Amino acid sequence: MKILIVEDDDCIAKTLEMVLTRENYAIDIATSGEAGWRYVETFAYDLILLDIVLPQLDGIALCQRLRSHHYATPVLLITAQESSPDRISGLDAGADDYMTKPFEFAELLARIRVLLRRSQSEVLTQYVWEHLRLDPTSCKVSYRDQLLHLTPKEYRLLELFLRHPRQAFSRGRILEHLWGCEENPGEDTVTAHIKGLRHKLKRAGAPSNLIETVYGLGYRLRQINEAGSTTQNNPQKKPQKFRINASTDKEQDIKTALRKLWKTFRQQNQERIQILHRSITALETGDFQRELQEQAILTAHKLAGTLGVYDLHEGSRLALNIEAWLRSRPALPTAADLQQLSSWVSQLAAELQREPPETEGVDLGSWRYPLIVIDDHADLVDRVIELGRLQNLTIQRVGESGAPDAWILSLPLTDAIEESLTRLQTWTEQVPPISVMVFSDRINLPLRVRLAQINVHAIFAALDATAILALVQWFQRQTDLPTSRILLVDDDPQVLTGMRHLLEPWGVTLTTLEATPQFWDTLVDCTPDLIILDVEMPHFNGFELCQVVRSAPRWSQLPIVLFTMHNNLETLEQAIAAGATRLLDKSIAASEVVQCILNQLERSRLVQSLTALNQ
Repeated sequence: MKILIVEDDDCIAKTLEMVLTRENYAIDIATSGEAGWRYVETFAYDLILLDIVLPQLDGIALCQRLRSHHYATPVLLITAQESSPDRISGLDAGADDYMTKPFEFAELLARIRVLLRRSQSEVLTQYVWEHLRLDPTSCKVSYRDQLLHLTPKEYRLLELFLRHPRQAFSRGRILEHLWGCEENPGEDTVTAHIKGLRHKLKRAGAPSNLIETVYGLGYRLRQINEAGSTTQNNPQKKPQKFRINASTDKEQDIKTALRKLWKTFRQQNQERIQILHRSITALETGDFQRELQEQAILTAHKLAGTLGVYDLHEGSRLALNIEAWLRSRPALPTAADLQQLSSWVSQLAAELQREPPETEGVDLGSWRYPLIVIDDHADLVDRVIELGRLQNLTIQRVGESGAPDAWILSLPLTDAIEESLTRLQTWTEQVPPISVMVFSDRINLPLRVRLAQINVHAIFAALDATAILALVQWFQRQTDLPTSRILLVDDDPQVLTGMRHLLEPWGVTLTTLEATPQFWDTLVDCTPDLIILDVEMPHFNGFELCQVVRSAPRWSQLPIVLFTMHNNLETLEQAIAAGATRLLDKSIAASEVVQCILNQLERSRLVQSLTALNQ
């Protein structure tokens, strides 16, 4: 797929190009609004990334021109302007979505995928043609489960054919789709890539004419006759163990590449700091001309976006402070005013000497398989393991190596109860939590209370091997569960950014909202599995929003966590009255925040599974 980036900041444009190229998108870059318009008139694009602050023609005006000329290409606005009127102007101009600098690349890529899916008539998680399979999310291609190692152009070429399986593409049209305008290859280049792709497919066992030549039209995938396999648009995926997505090697590669690219632009950013220093000197001498003021504002604006992209959030904050000061500077700044500005610029210069922080992947191992605890019945453990083997289920005792469908152990819940509960708590307090289910024929109310206190997810008062395996089979069938979705509402952007860093490594799709009047529309759009609401917010507070959710039957059972700095009895009573599931103190350790939220998600998921199992 082909994306046009309209961005006049060379650092941000090249960074976006590097990240998106790694995701196998073909990229063109325009450095002004007028240049972007000429590109759109000349070439076809699947999506446009559009900055708002541009020379010649700003992003809002360019978007309006695109829509007035009936261009339906999805437009994603990227801007450092955080005010609501700026966002509204962009959306009213015809943009499909917007992101505010600084932004997370994972979120940017997700939003791009959403817009591209919306523009396609058919939404596929994978593309399959006979035994050929392409996964756009992981960018992996296989034939009969044999992984193909393709070049980026070969990958894009095959994706083009799979997205339009019955359409023939001429070499000229392939050039338009897969190559940027600056590359300017000849049609022989397409022929060479077709030949290379056919060769790799053939080596993997595909027919030599899987990509066929249609004389006078171009190339397409060979139509499969009735005697062969049929085309699949919704393939059955192989059974996999249910687990939250960990950070991938590809994401780590992007982080490493970003650190290298940051060094490339260090000199350019140092020059920007010099512009800010010149502005301070001009202010001190009373010679701060309008042209220098506009240059300094634009410089601070660009630094705020650039530093945010590289996870240098303190530097981004300083740059935003400088931009705001320059925009609203007093007519006669005092010595204290200038000292504050100078301090910010000095701190910002120090931030530019820092390296972007490393982001380590999360090794989740096999924790996500359920743990079955049987109350002091070793013979039942043996029976469950053996019966599972007959049903092609792998049930393993805790401590054995491997990746089973479930873990199991026998644990006494009457004798040595404290030791057993302590051992259970080490599993329920993992981050992320494990699904712990206890089976006992000696369950009483005091024991239920103790188990609930350590966050055991489900308690069963019967010992039945068949019922235990039915539950394991349900877990084993969950091969294609969607990623957990969380809606976080808080009027503090720093909280939104911090929570994103905390939760997204655990495979959570996080939707953040700062403006509470947009709450209901956002809730309906993202259909979350859990909501986190700040208690104290303008317009509508967390208690009021919680009551609104509970008043709708559709959301009556949705877990709602209230987030507050005032964890007192009065707040707790208000939270209970509003229908909250949990009150969470903002001041607790980050690991505890993650543990609490993931525990709520796991408990909700298990309740849903047990309800479905009993229907």
